[in-house]
Amino acid sequence: MNEVAGAAIHITGQIISQEDFTVVGQVDGSIQVPEHCLTVAAEAKLVASVAAREIIVMGSIQGNIEASAKAVLRKTATVIGDIRTPRVVIEDGAFCKGRIDTSVGRKTE
Repeated sequence: MNEVAGAAIHITGQIISQEDFTVVGQVDGSIQVPEHCLTVAAEAKLVASVAAREIIVMGSIQGNIEASAKAVLRKTATVIGDIRTPRVVIEDGAFCKGRIDTSVGRKTE
């Protein structure tokens, strides 16, 4: 099942979801989807820190991203903030301003 915050929705505060979650509208605050996928649709505008197992960004995020498995920035994505994830995919055309840390979950020797 996938929960959706629609285009006409503007949320201020903290969102915690126990299943896949898609944002189409606006969120100011934070989003946590610890065991599932967070999708930020092309129309979405987030001023928020986000954390999920997998994060797919097609819209705009101003804030830090932490994905325990993978972060994907599609060609329409705009991210201003740091990204922490063991795997990252950035498509040609995506905009990213911030640091990318892929050492998360890896053993350093």
